[in-house]
Amino acid sequence: MTLSKAVTQDKIEIVGNGILQVRTVTTVSEDGVEISRQNSRHCVEPYIFNTETNTWEENDISGQSAKVQAVANAVWDTDTKAAFLAAVTAVPEDDS
Repeated sequence: MTLSKAVTQDKIEIVGNGILQVRTVTTVSEDGVEISRQNSRHCVEPYIFNTETNTWEENDISGQSAKVQAVANAVWDTDTKAAFLAAVTAVPEDDS
């Protein structure tokens, strides 16, 4: 009985304002037959909020996979970054 585990990023989606949604699949196989599969997701945004300085800063994506970095670098142009910042810093209207 041989167990093996494989972790792959099989989907990178571009959602609103340049946010990347990354799906990671973890599979466990026994003697070449898949016995378990788990999906997880995480999002990567062009900017992150720094709670110490109370400002938005460019996201350091160096810890992401090469595939995610390539997609981010292709998608996150000046206009996309500006749209993201405008969306996250917009003040909601008062409904009263």
